[in-house]
Amino acid sequence: MKKNAWLVKREGSTTYKTPALILDEPSQIKAIDSPLRSKIMAVLGKKAMYPAEIARELRIPEQKAYYHLKQLSIMGMIEVVETRNVRGTIAKRFKAASSSFAVSFADKWEKEEVAEEDEREEKLAEFLDPFVKNGRINATIVVGSPDPHGPYRASARDGHYGVEVGIFLGRRASLTHEPAVALDVNISIQNSDKNMIVVGGPVTNMIMKAINDHMLVRFSDKPPWGIISKRTGKEYVSENTGIIARITAPGRESKKMLVIAGIRGTGTEAAVVALTRHYHGLIQTFSGQEEWYRVVQGFDTDGDGRIDSIDFAE
Repeated sequence: MKKNAWLVKREGSTTYKTPALILDEPSQIKAIDSPLRSKIMAVLGKKAMYPAEIARELRIPEQKAYYHLKQLSIMGMIEVVETRNVRGTIAKRFKAASSSFAVSFADKWEKEEVAEEDEREEKLAEFLDPFVKNGRINATIVVGSPDPHGPYRASARDGHYGVEVGIFLGRRASLTHEPAVALDVNISIQNSDKNMIVVGGPVTNMIMKAINDHMLVRFSDKPPWGIISKRTGKEYVSENTGIIARITAPGRESKKMLVIAGIRGTGTEAAVVALTRHYHGLIQTFSGQEEWYRVVQGFDTDGDGRIDSIDFAE
């Protein structure tokens, strides 16, 4: 199966394209020559799912879902993006190897230079989904209140980083009629029907504080402040360290949260800079995981008081 192909559609003077895989073996074509497998591919083309979720979605026995997933996996039509241990067994989360497939009977191709930047933007669009959907911002940016609040009576001083994030998203999406930004004291996970982009750590942002214990890479809950990774066992205490995480909202499985936060303000700045200016390197490890984390460290290499260089710690 050949990768990195594109399906191109032309309507008048406008050209549309989508990534595709070319089926070059009869067995691969046969693998999807079934109404049920076509439905499975359509579901997995939209989002990654576990076999039990697919069975519920298509209202078929779970064992039947397992069988067809195995056949599609053998043919390379789907791929495993995540595994987890469930009562002593390994559950696999699948997604379609591509949302589009094509058949070519003649190996004739017109040469066309495809910019590498286009492929990077495709991956960024996947990463930002569902926070950006159909050209619209589909999330609320949550920043800490500038007034003393929370158990530490802290005043947030990193709200301006929400502006940086907004400008970054604004290059790729337009606003809806609803406000795109909210203070942490005016919103809650339970009462909001929106995806959230949370800017700032748990001392100054109460939404971040509410989800902190649910995260695999989290902030310590008392001084000295730091970041603790349950994935690697590492701890980070440098104030210029931050987290970028893409997770499911606790108790709201249909909603996603994008966390951009640091140990201190400089850590939040490092996380914002990583997302808005170094996103190609940032999302190299993203492949549709249900939970995804990066730990970053920021540095001021030219001495102007602003972070301009990023290292990816994990």
